[in-house]
Amino acid sequence: MQERCQNCGYIQQPGMTSCPQCGTQFSTNPFGQVKQVKETETEWAWVIASFFVSTLGLILWIVWKEDKPKTAKACGIAALINAGIGIAILSIVAMIYT
Repeated sequence: MQERCQNCGYIQQPGMTSCPQCGTQFSTNPFGQVKQVKETETEWAWVIASFFVSTLGLILWIVWKEDKPKTAKACGIAALINAGIGIAILSIVAMIYT
């Protein structure tokens, strides 16, 4: 039985990592079987938590970049924004008190 892309129905060939028709990513498990990776929505609770705790955002980006690419990217961006704001505030405070 041939596997089909869950997004568009394209017939998967052995060894494919993504659908050539719609771009949906497939991932391979340790047994060589291909499974489809489909993230429906970004998990905004994790993104908000990543904004307030930038280390959490960077960890989630590393862990989820293959399985949940949208959420991983949003968490990474939120962590970088938090770090940038922190550096800006520290710079301003240092200029005021020196």
